Amino acid sequence: MNLIDKINKLTQGDFISIFGNVFEKTNWVAEKTYALKPFNSFEELHSKMLDIFENSTKEKHLKILNSHPDLAVEKVLTLDSKKEQSNARLDQCSEQEFKEFKKLNEKYKKKKMDFNLLLLSKEKI
Repeated sequence: MNLIDKINKLTQGDFISIFGNVFEKTNWVAEKTYALKPFNSFEELHSKMLDIFENSTKEKHLKILNSHPDLAVEKVLTLDSKKEQSNARLDQCSEQEFKEFKKLNEKYKKKKMDFNLLLLSKEKI
C-alpha cells in the first residue's frame, strides 16, 4: 500500500492529528481537507490544503501567523516549532543573541504589524 492510500484510509481523528499542525495549530484546515478525500496523490492533498488556506479570510490568515511563537525566546513550543527553530539554530544562540532576538520581537510588535516576526526557511524539516 502506498502512502496516499494509507492517508486516504486514516480516520478523521488520525488525519487531523497528523495534518492539524501543517498550518500552525490550525485543525480547521485539516478538517476541511479531510472532507475532500480521497486524494489521488500527495501533491493533490498538498494543493487542496493550500487552496483551503488561500481561500480563507484575512482574519484566519492572521490568526495562523500569530499562532507562531516568538523567535528564539519562546519557552513553550510545539514539536514542529522546536524542530524549525532548532534547524535555524535558534536554540544555540549566545546570551547576547537571545537578547537581540527578544529586542527584535518586541520592536516588530511595536510597529503594529498584524502578525508575529517569522523566520522562513527553505530547508526541509
